[in-house]
Amino acid sequence: MKNSEVLEVTYGAIIWDLDGTIIDSGRAGLARFFIVARQRGLPITPEIEQDVMNKWGQHPRKLVESAWPEENFDEFYADWVKYDSIHPHRLLEGANSLISELASWGFYQAVSTSRSRVTTLKQLNHNGLTLYFNRIVCNDDTNYKKPDPRSCETIVQDLNSFLRDL
Repeated sequence: MKNSEVLEVTYGAIIWDLDGTIIDSGRAGLARFFIVARQRGLPITPEIEQDVMNKWGQHPRKLVESAWPEENFDEFYADWVKYDSIHPHRLLEGANSLISELASWGFYQAVSTSRSRVTTLKQLNHNGLTLYFNRIVCNDDTNYKKPDPRSCETIVQDLNSFLRDL
């Protein structure tokens, strides 16, 4: 686009994923999962590592129950959340500037994530991004889980209200 051209936008809306799109949590998240397991004294065999890697991205309860059926999920998860809050993930390169620029242009921005609200807000707050999002929908906010498109119903409803108010 040339400097003299004007970009015309009727409205703009973006629904972001969090992990691997805004924060660089892919490999780091997997490593943290096993760090917490080691801290809790859980056995980590090559088979368990492979199983967790194959299921990575599913709900944490499924990962823990598959790897260690006798493990107390709530305690494991609390330790994982604590570790994440002490060591927040870094942003992917360019994420901060893109998100803030889109907000300055008036784009409606939402996050739809499989993370819990607690861990999502810790990551976004740490990186100074929370204020740029009109809506944040987390795993514990909906009965429908990603990739089910119904997990974004509240975002679509909110977007409709946003557009009516323009």
